[in-house]
Amino acid sequence: MIVEVVHNINEFIGKIDPHQDVHYEIESNIIGIGDIAYVKLTLYGVGRNASLIKCIFAESAKWNDKDVRKFGTKNVIKDLRLWIKEKQKEMEKIAKDLKATPGRYDFIDYKVIR
Repeated sequence: MIVEVVHNINEFIGKIDPHQDVHYEIESNIIGIGDIAYVKLTLYGVGRNASLIKCIFAESAKWNDKDVRKFGTKNVIKDLRLWIKEKQKEMEKIAKDLKATPGRYDFIDYKVIR
């Protein structure tokens, strides 16, 4: 089975079979001592040729970015957590607009024994 990775949602939509389910995962984390945070959306779909299509979309922010400091909690970690929540909601909306459900397709590698 082939896994094709794309980084553009429109390309993903153009490659998937519209009659198959789309799944998604959202991953987030704060890295370092509150230095940077990221949120990653991974979409999984089945292509028209039965291959697995995977779309990865990620955003990151530093503790002193305007989008993080706007929360004004005067605590870097709290501000980063609020930024993560905001981005998770945005990415979940993208997934829901595609009628995606939480989950994923896995690639299973197998060997033929002779």
